[in-house]
Amino acid sequence: MSVLYGNNLGYDAPDNVFDIASTLLQFEQKFLSWERSLPATLSILDPASILSGTDNRETLRFRFILTMRFLNLRILTHRPILCKHLDLLGNPNSDSEQLNMLRQVSANSLRVCGQSALELVKIIRSVVNPPNPPRYLLGAWWFALYYSKF
Repeated sequence: MSVLYGNNLGYDAPDNVFDIASTLLQFEQKFLSWERSLPATLSILDPASILSGTDNRETLRFRFILTMRFLNLRILTHRPILCKHLDLLGNPNSDSEQLNMLRQVSANSLRVCGQSALELVKIIRSVVNPPNPPRYLLGAWWFALYYSKF
């Protein structure tokens, strides 16, 4: 987060779309490597696996928290390119080269953000809605709200 947001201390995002895109691609590679390195017992959850009952309570809770944080981190990682997209589209004097690059990169970022947000909502819904929901996964009442506030 310090790379992307400068620890929120008077940080100005890079003006160049190429710099943002390069950083974003590096993070995506790290996410992919990290996800592949997880043992099967700690893999990222999908909504169907929450209710399957194959994990014990502690493992499922850990996987749930890990998944929520991972999806949230992916949204936060792609946010700078989306902000840049809005900034350049709203500026009539924008550099056409940067706009073209932005269109290519932001399409993927929109997709990743949308998918990650949808997965968060589906996972939270699978924990809150079914008959006999595994609410112990949520812990504090505000836990799901924190990750679904985007």
